[in-house]
Amino acid sequence: MKNKIYAILLILILGSGIGYMYWYMDVRKPDETNETKKIENLETDKEKLQEEKFSAQNVSKEEAEKLMSENEEYVIVDISEPKDYDEGHIEGAINIPEKTIKSGAKINLLDKEQLIFVYIKSGDGKAAADTLGELGYKNVKNMGDLSDYKGQLIETK
Repeated sequence: MKNKIYAILLILILGSGIGYMYWYMDVRKPDETNETKKIENLETDKEKLQEEKFSAQNVSKEEAEKLMSENEEYVIVDISEPKDYDEGHIEGAINIPEKTIKSGAKINLLDKEQLIFVYIKSGDGKAAADTLGELGYKNVKNMGDLSDYKGQLIETK
């Protein structure tokens, strides 16, 4: 009789231990539906970010001149290579090469709220202007290239 009681107690203890182990493993097992939801949310957030990507406004030279006359605080950024900048640039423009902007390098010269006009000697500066926007500059205008610029260019040689 005593042996039966010990056997029953041993079975109950072992059963409780095994039951606890299964419960513990089940609780710690990641919920697959939860993980799927997290992945779906991550993909949705990624899509939203791509949709909300900054796009610099293209402005004509005339529109740029009008905006410049209406605003005291603005900066003109020539994104040409330094060699091209030295050959001729708009008066007052600062040179920040396109590759510097696209590399995401920190640009301390510019105020993030300031009106910024971007141009390049030849080509299209839209991608660099967009990159400035993605870096947090809120008021970026792309003037395109200098092909139809009618003002005097300044040489720095």
